[in-house]
Amino acid sequence: MTIISNHKCVRICQNRTCRKQGAVDVLAAFEALSIPGVKIMASGCLGHCGNGPMVLVLPDTVWYSGVLPSSVTLIVARHLLDGRKEGRGDGGKEGRSDGVMEGRSDGGKEGRSDGVKE
Repeated sequence: MTIISNHKCVRICQNRTCRKQGAVDVLAAFEALSIPGVKIMASGCLGHCGNGPMVLVLPDTVWYSGVLPSSVTLIVARHLLDGRKEGRGDGGKEGRSDGVMEGRSDGGKEGRSDGVKE
C-alpha cells in the first residue's frame, strides 16, 4: 500500500462521554500501529457527544463515530493507507458489520459526504 498524504492527523476524543464509550482503547489501538506520515493525538471533546468514540481525520475532515478498537485497522488500511473515505451517511446511528460506524466529511451533519442523496 502507498500513503496518499504524508500530512494526516488522527484525533481521538478522550472527553468524558467518549471515554465511557471506549475511547481509551480506541486511542491505544491507533497508537499500537505504525502509520508513516500520520500523527495520532488524544483530543478534547469533538462536539459529537453520544456518538462516540469519535475519531476525526485531518486534513480530510472525515469523522468516524462509534469506533471500536477492532475497527481501527480497517480505518488505517482503507482511509489512511488507501485513501478511501468510506461511510454510511446515517450519523452513526446504524452499525456496519465491519465495525466502522461512520466516515463523513461534513462533521456529522445532514447528508452524505459523497454527494449522493438517499
